[in-house]
Amino acid sequence: MDHALELLFFWTPERKLTGIGVNVACPSQVVESQYYVSADFWNDAREELDSDNPHNPEFHPEPPPLLAA
Repeated sequence: MDHALELLFFWTPERKLTGIGVNVACPSQVVESQYYVSADFWNDAREELDSDNPHNPEFHPEPPPLLAA
């Protein structure tokens, strides 16, 4: 199991946060007793970022690359 969280921050020369690139090993959750995968993690992450940052940076989640079998 991979527990890594990789972040890449983008700033202007004036130190204004303009974007965040996020790489998470498992960005979705399985919903128990259902037959679909939920992306609620990203919605909650975006809402938290919006509430804490007045600059309203772009948020770019990126899934990890698939491993070849």
